[in-house]
Amino acid sequence: MTFSCTQNHMMFLKNAIHGLDYHTVEAAKNMGASGAAIFFKVVLPVLKPTFFAITILTFLTGLGAMSAPLIVGGENFQTINPMIITFSKSNYSRDVAAFLAIILGVATIILLSVFSRVEKNGNYISVSKTKAKLTKQKINNPFLNALAHFVAWLMFVIYMLPIVLIVIYSFCDYNTIMTGEITASSFTLENYGKLFTSVEAVKPYLVSIAYSLAAALLAAVISIICVRFVQKSKNKLNKLFEYGALIPWLLPSTLIALGLTMAYGDRNPLIFNKVLVGTTVILLIGYVVIKLPFSYRMIRSAFFAVDDDLEDAAKCMGAGTFYTMRKVIIPVILPAVLSVVILNFNGLLADYDLTAFLYHPLFQPLGIVVKAASDENASIDAKCMSFVYTVVLMILSSIALYFGQGNGMEAIRKWRHKRMAKKVLKK
Repeated sequence: MTFSCTQNHMMFLKNAIHGLDYHTVEAAKNMGASGAAIFFKVVLPVLKPTFFAITILTFLTGLGAMSAPLIVGGENFQTINPMIITFSKSNYSRDVAAFLAIILGVATIILLSVFSRVEKNGNYISVSKTKAKLTKQKINNPFLNALAHFVAWLMFVIYMLPIVLIVIYSFCDYNTIMTGEITASSFTLENYGKLFTSVEAVKPYLVSIAYSLAAALLAAVISIICVRFVQKSKNKLNKLFEYGALIPWLLPSTLIALGLTMAYGDRNPLIFNKVLVGTTVILLIGYVVIKLPFSYRMIRSAFFAVDDDLEDAAKCMGAGTFYTMRKVIIPVILPAVLSVVILNFNGLLADYDLTAFLYHPLFQPLGIVVKAASDENASIDAKCMSFVYTVVLMILSSIALYFGQGNGMEAIRKWRHKRMAKKVLKK
């Protein structure tokens, strides 16, 4: 669980730290504050909204985990979500499943309420009109400096070892994968040759990319609209929109899939008497539903970094609401929005729990194909291909991270500026 959730801290805390005003740190230093005092009194309060949001996300991820406890935990390691799924399969134990789901929902509601109240009581932003970029801070204590570097390199090895092994095994034959004995003759390109020479092998990637990207963008747009509406509305009843956006957090994704199947399995006036089950649309709806709470929570935290004076200044200059949103607010929250889109995109690429209920038989996403390749009854070629699928997934995720968190967007902006400069010179 720690391995899978560290990416959230790296991405969102990185954006929050980049948003810090270094003038506040310098002012604290000039007043004689120590490094620890600056961290706890100046830096940490600014990071608090993002930290709370990530904590909630990590807690809910662990609370609703299903595949990790089943595969890694073993038979004697029981968590609530697999128990709900097990009890819901039998007519005699569905009452127990409903009771456990209520416990899961109550625990989630209590946590969300506590963190929302704490977050509301104190959020701090810099009101400086000329913010300074945060610079690297040196750890002056030699022991703490060495300890920090040791822990960092140790964590690097721990996190990289599984990835390196997956890449190595993707180039190995079936016997090497089963025995774990790697020799010079074990390596082959046959696995990758099967992937890129077959249209049927590439199709799951295209289907997953289309679904994941569309769902990630839709969830982000809906979240921005809802957060803006709740934030600016003076009617307290509109606060219900926030809890409505967070409702999918209360239920396991498999139960959400069953609910969508039951709701849209018959003709419904809300959808013009159409049946969505068995179509390509219902999976997209399911993806948006399960990613909406996370998107809403993280984008809501990003809105705390928006200075109200910027919006007031835009209105004083005659800017409309939509123009202010597009030119003033969106650029401020764009790094967090991109992080949300990227995490949602990466999380949906190989989703299985929801996809297994809602996917179209002619358009199988990658999660279905990978799961079929990793089954005990799968063929020899399928077991080898499961490593290849994982490697390609990592490549796709890395590309998404490069454009969202790395230098990809900056490179695109520089390229566009050069093109515009050339056009101006030609004129």
